Amino acid sequence: MTHVLVKLSNHEDIMGFLEGEDQLKLIIKDPMILISRTDSNDESGIVLINYIPFSSDDYVTFNKANVITTIPLSDDMIRYYTYSKLYCNKTFDKNFNNNLLRSTEYLERYLNQKAKRKPDTKNDYVNFFVSQPASNTVN
Repeated sequence: MTHVLVKLSNHEDIMGFLEGEDQLKLIIKDPMILISRTDSNDESGIVLINYIPFSSDDYVTFNKANVITTIPLSDDMIRYYTYSKLYCNKTFDKNFNNNLLRSTEYLERYLNQKAKRKPDTKNDYVNFFVSQPASNTVN
């Protein structure tokens, strides 16, 4: 397997292992999205996070019509990808799952309370989002 950067037509940059390809599709294992940020004119950086953290699969299949180019990664980027993957598996994914669980539990409580009272369809969406604590939102 080869570590690659996949540039997509929607301007996303995805890193991962090139698992396989044919004329129509490209399969990337353990994909991570590259997010670049600039804090000022002098400072910029990149962050890698899991591409689809809520997926049960560890690979993504891209339609080649949406792929602009595929580039092999340098040794430094492979190292950065590897450490980012370890970090995300230990922290981000765990936090994401915990926040998702809390948000789901909150939504269940909200819907159960709503079922016990007179329906207010005009304000239901607003009431839910305004009443949900910020700490329970999914990151």
